[in-house]
Amino acid sequence: MKRFSIIVLFLFVLVTGCIYMPAPGSSGGQGQQPVITKFDAEPDSITAGSQAQLSWEVSGATTVSIDNGIGSVALKGSRTVMPSATTNYVITATNQYGTSNASAQVIVSGSSSGGTPASGVPVINSFTANPDTIAAGGSAVLSWNVSNAASVSISPLIGSVDPVSGSGTATVGSTTTFVMTASNAAGSTNASVTVNVTGSTPSEGYPTINSFSASPTIIPAGGSSTLSWNVSGAAQVNISGIGNVNSTGSQTVSPGTTTNYTLTATATSGSWVSQTILVAVTPSEPPPSGQPDLIVQSISKVETSSGYVIGFRLKNIGTANAGPSICRLFAEGTQKSNANVPAIAAGSTYDGTFPGWTYTPLMPQIKVVAEASGIISELDETNNEKSVTMAIAVQYDFVEQAGSPSPDVIWKSGAGNLTFPGATNDDKGFACYRANITLEDGQIYSKVLETHPQWVDNGYISGSYMELYNPLGYKVKAGEHFYARFGLIKNATAGKVSYEVMIRPEGGPNVWIFQGVKVYDGTIKTIDVDLTPYAGKRADFILRVSAEGSSNQDWAVWHKAMIIR
Repeated sequence: MKRFSIIVLFLFVLVTGCIYMPAPGSSGGQGQQPVITKFDAEPDSITAGSQAQLSWEVSGATTVSIDNGIGSVALKGSRTVMPSATTNYVITATNQYGTSNASAQVIVSGSSSGGTPASGVPVINSFTANPDTIAAGGSAVLSWNVSNAASVSISPLIGSVDPVSGSGTATVGSTTTFVMTASNAAGSTNASVTVNVTGSTPSEGYPTINSFSASPTIIPAGGSSTLSWNVSGAAQVNISGIGNVNSTGSQTVSPGTTTNYTLTATATSGSWVSQTILVAVTPSEPPPSGQPDLIVQSISKVETSSGYVIGFRLKNIGTANAGPSICRLFAEGTQKSNANVPAIAAGSTYDGTFPGWTYTPLMPQIKVVAEASGIISELDETNNEKSVTMAIAVQYDFVEQAGSPSPDVIWKSGAGNLTFPGATNDDKGFACYRANITLEDGQIYSKVLETHPQWVDNGYISGSYMELYNPLGYKVKAGEHFYARFGLIKNATAGKVSYEVMIRPEGGPNVWIFQGVKVYDGTIKTIDVDLTPYAGKRADFILRVSAEGSSNQDWAVWHKAMIIR
């Protein structure tokens, strides 16, 4: 089942409201069930492969639906259908007082005994949106079922999808009509569905995807394609299957099967846009008769009691059994581990893991190479190797949660408890978000957490996370890391602070898992602390910044602070 996203230009809109519905017997109504004033098909007799249009009008209903794969619809509307055999459509309207039904039949002549033409143009059995009315920035699920098609696409902006069936979430900011085109050598068939949008979407404040492409768009099995992109106005850019990326860049991908890659760009305001491109994978040519041929089908993270290791799946696509072989693991170009692989019968697969090396979230570029003969090198033919970028899963984001209301996070200094956000001239110390701030490395950051210690010599500021919100704290899992990036704001030339991170696991002892002095040196420091020693325990966390002597220009910020795995 393929999933997709379309370009979306919207800010999240909070909608509140209420609906008054009279109680039975009140002056507002007499308890009447829905009335179906119209439900018909035009024409009501078609040839196989042709279309008819259902039209309906309903009053007094809270929900309306049509069977045969259409689903929920509005009180009034129309829908194009293309049944492959004579079909009776039933509309059902419901409210709190009961249900009403009506039917409309479409007679199909010239269909094959199986219900689908043996040849001729494709048949779109169903193409629906659920719900078909949403608020601005809301989502609807598009679903489809198609027969006899070589290719299927949906416009606008979605592109190729699975030619048989599938579904995906579409998020739109204004009323949009989606058109599905199913094609084969005999011709093409269209169907449409409209997602009605109530309210409006602001016309500014969202990022722009200037370009997003794949070259080539069609690759052989085991081949590679290069994704390239250029985005402006985004605080964060993410590509499905790859993870967070820079605003401009490129990435080589080697999908094992036809894959949709979705780029999502998010602005500081929270608005976002996305675009999807398809990289199609053609079947590999069969190996010479009587030969084994191993390919790396997939790479994955596998959770173990001591953390994550890299897993792999091999398949022998050859016509002869493959003898024992070896797989090797490369992380960012350096060989890390190898795994012995038993004999694999022709057409069979083998799942294995690499021993002796634990996956590190901050080293995500992984390559696995396999060779049936056991002779391994990075120069092997491309179908015997696969590379992947492992996405980092954020379990808890300390920066994003910094402004959570007490008692989730408690900020304090030597002067007592502090409010969030604090004023930047508060001599008791303060914690607050800063937007579009240039840090000491000269880069502009869309959002950082500034934590200025109390304005006294050797003053401090600390944030205690989850201490009272959950007395048992956060439950640490094997393979999780505490990851942070921090430094000073530009021109804090006199700044000198100590960054400290404490974990307080149940049963103790409390441990400063990181302590380090940061001076204004033009760099942003990165730390990565393995939390596996605390796996299975619940714990609280403290982020603390202390002045080293004078607090003058101690403009200390956290760009990132999170638990990842």
